[in-house]
Amino acid sequence: MVTLSRPVFRSVARVLIVSVPTGSVEPPSGQDGRPPRRVLVISATIGAGHNAAARSIQQTARWLWRQSDLRRLDVLDVMGRGVGGILRWLYVVNVQLTPWFYEFFYGALWAYRWAAKASKRLVGSWSGRQLATYIEAYDPDLVVSTHPIASAGLDWLRRHRGLEVPVGVWVLDFATHPFWLYRGLGLHVVMHESCAEIARAAEPGISLRVGAPTVGDAFRSGDRAAARSRLGLASESFVVLLSCGYFGFGTVERAVDTLLDIDPRVQVVAICGRNERLRRRLAARGLSPARLLLLGWIDDMASNIVASDLVVTNAGGATALETLCCGRTLVLFEPIAAHGRANTEIMAGTGLALLCSSPRELTRVVRQLMDDPSRRSEQEERSLAFARRRNRTDDLRALVPLATARAQRRGPLRPRSRRFRPHRNGHRPTGGGPRQGKPRREVVRPEDAFFLYTQTPAVAQQVGGIAILERSSLTFPEVMADMERRMDGLPNLRRRLIPPRRRWGRPSWIVDESIDLSEHLKERVIGAVGQPQTFAELVDDFFSTPVNLDRAPWEMHFVRGLDHGGSALVVKLHHAMGDGFAVIDTLSGLLDDARHPNDRAAEPPPKPQGSVNGKRLGPARTKIRDAALVVSGFWSLARAGRAPISSLNGPMGTPSRHYVSVSLPAGEIREAARNLKVTSSELLLAIVADAVHRLLAERGEPERSLRAIVPRTMRTMDGRMMSGNWTGGVRVNLPVGPMDPLSRLQETQARLRRGLRHGEPEAARFLMRAMGVLPAPFEAWLARWTYRSRWFNLIVSVIPGPRQPYSFVGVRLEEVYPVLPLAEEVGLSVGVLSWGDSFTVGITADVTLVSDADRLVDGVRESFVALHQVALR
Repeated sequence: MVTLSRPVFRSVARVLIVSVPTGSVEPPSGQDGRPPRRVLVISATIGAGHNAAARSIQQTARWLWRQSDLRRLDVLDVMGRGVGGILRWLYVVNVQLTPWFYEFFYGALWAYRWAAKASKRLVGSWSGRQLATYIEAYDPDLVVSTHPIASAGLDWLRRHRGLEVPVGVWVLDFATHPFWLYRGLGLHVVMHESCAEIARAAEPGISLRVGAPTVGDAFRSGDRAAARSRLGLASESFVVLLSCGYFGFGTVERAVDTLLDIDPRVQVVAICGRNERLRRRLAARGLSPARLLLLGWIDDMASNIVASDLVVTNAGGATALETLCCGRTLVLFEPIAAHGRANTEIMAGTGLALLCSSPRELTRVVRQLMDDPSRRSEQEERSLAFARRRNRTDDLRALVPLATARAQRRGPLRPRSRRFRPHRNGHRPTGGGPRQGKPRREVVRPEDAFFLYTQTPAVAQQVGGIAILERSSLTFPEVMADMERRMDGLPNLRRRLIPPRRRWGRPSWIVDESIDLSEHLKERVIGAVGQPQTFAELVDDFFSTPVNLDRAPWEMHFVRGLDHGGSALVVKLHHAMGDGFAVIDTLSGLLDDARHPNDRAAEPPPKPQGSVNGKRLGPARTKIRDAALVVSGFWSLARAGRAPISSLNGPMGTPSRHYVSVSLPAGEIREAARNLKVTSSELLLAIVADAVHRLLAERGEPERSLRAIVPRTMRTMDGRMMSGNWTGGVRVNLPVGPMDPLSRLQETQARLRRGLRHGEPEAARFLMRAMGVLPAPFEAWLARWTYRSRWFNLIVSVIPGPRQPYSFVGVRLEEVYPVLPLAEEVGLSVGVLSWGDSFTVGITADVTLVSDADRLVDGVRESFVALHQVALR
């Protein structure tokens, strides 16, 4: 058996780490030449690290080449139905159950050149044939690969189909094993000087460059105390962040036990990723969050790293690079087999990490770091030096001369297809050159058409947001100029509806290339002649007016003259354009200076693979599980029957709406949720239930429960940036009768989880999709019949947003409030958005049915205070 302990690899790694001539591994960067017109970034969804690197490169490329069109493609998506799920399952099985076989294969790549060559050719012939259609249709000037399977396919295309497109390969492992390296592909960007020499030994003659770490811009040094305050962590604790990647595997429980035994001051923040079984096993220990804080998959990894004193992981992958860029001490404990062990040994050899191969070593190292802060500071300085010595823009600039040369000798793949032939999976790439002839029609998806059918003259189906900007001298021409720059990267905002070709069909989208931005973006001044006298009046009027469906169905107003001297942006989009996630992503593209909206995926990400008790399932078992959930969900919804009768429901004579809002501190919400052993969403739902109870009590109405429809996202991890509606709904009978706050919270939690366990979101989304097989008139009738007060009394949605601060044209966004629509005869909707340091609550009310909506704001505040006091007992 060949393992990493054999001299074939150890000798290479040990010798080459000692002394590395940095100047010999970087080709000239070249600053001349035109930027590439189209850039294709290819990754693979095995874990999360490769996609994170692709997003980082895409973000950098967008700011470097502002006029270029960028697309991202998942190579596993094009290799065949179910391939991604099978490969992820094999990866988990190899690491967890057969590490000896994984190390045998990995060692063979190093020991026998023929084994590496055969593996690369086999995988390359498979992925390359599938990638050919996409590359020929999109016709990029530059391709970037962040995964070996993609690189193998590109190398096959270079050798067999005459691929001329320059390729940049980002090698994310410190152990640059032969499967990463392809001499014919061009520039390979590695993470450290030691990686370059190992790569030269593995593939002589390869073109190399030592580049910057491929992490998002959020991963940078920050204030530890401020991050802890934002996350609700104790300032006096020694916080150890334990993260073992997307799958959460390895000796995590042994690491937790070891860390907790070191010192009572240690607080372990364990990020379990998608491993729910691990999370439940750790939760069964019954430890307080002050000692063991358990988290699942999180979006704000950067804040958690910044808040920690040190980070413990086991693979030397994306988490390790993110830790180094945040300037925190990195400890590698009992690394996983093969690439994990190789990466950690090399990182430890460079001095960037501390390697602990046993619990005893981990105890010794952590105690030393606790007792000697100067050593920890020294390690943090070493991490920051690694992160700051290079720039990602320089890495991409090195590819400009190659892309320019490609544009001058453009030619098709060999042999050239006469026309585009769709892939057998039904995918096709987006983008490319200018289309000829009539714009391409795209029939509206059933899930999106649902909200076209449920709109009436009195009930506009539109979602939106209110962004409050800090005080500044920002002018409308500056806003207009910035929006014009961003519009090229937001094709969703260029789409407009056209009637169906047949009476029985659904409408279609087309991209309007001649959109007039002045029709969508307007300036409003509070108190000016002919303008609203207050901001509240303007907001009510803005969201009471339906968007114009004769053009791209969205609108934005830049508002000046707010009481605090600042300004605001109010945005509304028709619900057919997207759900809450799509709206937040659109707002991010419009309002975030740190991200350009062209950073989007070329294809829908692979369908999420299911799990049972935290165990990943294969494609066949996933389909069985999904079908069972849909059946169970239908049965649960059918048993629910009609919603209770309430004064919140009734006929709506006008489209007039009243909008009120309130902001709650996110740190205190999360702290209360941890202490009460619930999620933040469950706590917020209970706060809304208590606020509604207070409102009904003042009205003298004795209802014991009201049914809320709670949207739940069905998006995958990498599907957040897709447009359209990808949600299902769970019905929750909110306890609004008299009861103490803790009992109301527990009852809300139980009812929400019961609906989720029975598969109600899956059933609701299946119904919306299945309605698409009906002729449009019948589909519209069924949509209107299901989406009304007969089945629910109010709408409540909790939407996760970014935690990092945003800025727009250099002006910081202080707060962003969500705006939800109503439904037929449903007079109240409540949206809750996590944004920065706050949970912002936006309440939309019909002026007739809920004329006392302002009382709900007081109720939300009072309910929060009551629950927070219970949590602190």
